[in-house]
Amino acid sequence: MPPPPTLAQVEQARQQVVAGTNVTLVLRLADGRRWQVVVWRKLDGTREMTSAAPLPALRP
Repeated sequence: MPPPPTLAQVEQARQQVVAGTNVTLVLRLADGRRWQVVVWRKLDGTREMTSAAPLPALRP
C-alpha cells in the first residue's frame, strides 16, 4: 500500500454558516495534484467531510 499523499499547501479556504459551518478548502498535494474538499463542522463540534473532488492542475 503506498504512503498517503503529503499536503504541500492550502491554496484557498472559505466558510459558509448553515446548521453548523461548511468549510471549503482547495488543497495542493506534494505531487502537484489539487483537490477541493468540503468539511461540515456540525453544531455539536464534530466534523464530516461532505465532498472531495480532484481539480485540474495549474498551468505553469
